[in-house]
Amino acid sequence: REKYFIDFRALTWTQYWIIEPAGYEAFRCTGGCKQPKRNYGYGERKCTVVESAPLPMMYLVKKGDYTEIEVAEFPNMIVEKCGCTMDNISVV
Repeated sequence: REKYFIDFRALTWTQYWIIEPAGYEAFRCTGGCKQPKRNYGYGERKCTVVESAPLPMMYLVKKGDYTEIEVAEFPNMIVEKCGCTMDNISVV
């Protein structure tokens, strides 16, 4: 897992509707699997997200001729833990 910052103010499609946070540390999974390869004869092993956390956000929502502020938690926004998977099945 390595640091990966998402700056909502730098993204054109988010800068006018996301109020808070201005950005956040999302993290990301990189690298290969350090576990020994098994000879199953199929599947690809890769490092991927196995645990994630939600991100609370305050944002604008247009409702008819007016705009409201809403607050919600968006799931799976922060990478908590990475692991080795094969065909999207965790082997950690």
